[in-house]
Amino acid sequence: MAEHDPNHPYLRRLVGCGHGKLWDEPCVDCEVAGLMDEYKRAARTIARVRDRMRVLGRPMPAGPRG
Repeated sequence: MAEHDPNHPYLRRLVGCGHGKLWDEPCVDCEVAGLMDEYKRAARTIARVRDRMRVLGRPMPAGPRG
């Protein structure tokens, strides 16, 4: 991919992700940030379900490790 001109009108007006990519191009940094957010939400969901299952007196379902 070609490097972007930092003086491009779209970049000066912040029409893009902020990592120097326009919105129509993939940005690895944005994808990583999104995956980290998804991971944190998943960890909170697992903790919430585990705690609720304990309150209900039910065993946790077996995970991928058995």
